[in-house]
Amino acid sequence: MRLQLLEQIAERVTGKTADDLRQTSVERLREQVELRHGGKPMQFPSHFPFIGRGNVMRDRTISHVDVEKVLDRILR
Repeated sequence: MRLQLLEQIAERVTGKTADDLRQTSVERLREQVELRHGGKPMQFPSHFPFIGRGNVMRDRTISHVDVEKVLDRILR
C-alpha cells in the first residue's frame, strides 16, 4: 500500500510513470531536469555535513562541481 502511494506521488510530481523512473538513470533524469530549467545545473541544499568531509557549508547549497573541486584540492 505504501509503495503504491509513493509511486502515485512520484508520478504526479514528475509526470512520468513509476516504470519510466525505474528504467531511467539518475544522470539522465538530472539532464532532463536541467534542460527544463534552461540548462541551470542542479544544486542540493546540505542540511547535514557530508560523511567523512567534516561540516561542509551546512547552511548553504553546494553543487556537485564545487564539491569535487574542494575534494580535489584537499586530496592534492
